[in-house]
Amino acid sequence: ASAARSRLITILQDAVDSGRIPINPAKRKPKRGRKKTATSSRSRAHAQRVTTPSPATTILIAERAALLTGRDLDFIQVVWMGWTGMRFGEVLAVEASSFDFPDIGIPCYHLDWQLREIGGKVTKAPPKDSSNRTVDLPPFLANLAETLVAAARPCCCPERDGRPACKGDDKSPAAYVFLGPEAGHPRRSNWADRVL
Repeated sequence: ASAARSRLITILQDAVDSGRIPINPAKRKPKRGRKKTATSSRSRAHAQRVTTPSPATTILIAERAALLTGRDLDFIQVVWMGWTGMRFGEVLAVEASSFDFPDIGIPCYHLDWQLREIGGKVTKAPPKDSSNRTVDLPPFLANLAETLVAAARPCCCPERDGRPACKGDDKSPAAYVFLGPEAGHPRRSNWADRVL
């Protein structure tokens, strides 16, 4: 926006200089506009600390997560996010019933839900921007997925109508793959503070 405004100022100033318009309505008054602050330089420094996605970086972050938590599942969760591009809430909603391991063809995961924390309660919702999709799994991730499906378990959410409240209106079985140590759903902020 700043670059576009500067270009507009230049174009209109040329029109003033050639006599086509009397004044430049976009011209800034002296000592007005956005001033550089320490906050903006801090945010630029923070932006430079963002990692470039690569398989090696993903493995290193996953290894660090597993070392910090002492759980192999956190290693797999970070690898899963890195290779599939799934958001944190989408990963939390991964259920055993949504995998497809065909005899012929590519193993995949059908992403139809995410888990969101609203008012301190975990609820099931459609993915952001209605981005339901099928995620094809490379062979190594398909092997991990088979292990995850075998170890999937119900969450410890309070029950409503005989099934976990986090399931909402979804009637499928409630065997989640990525649960915390006490079978609860990890909270994004807690997980990020503790692991990342």
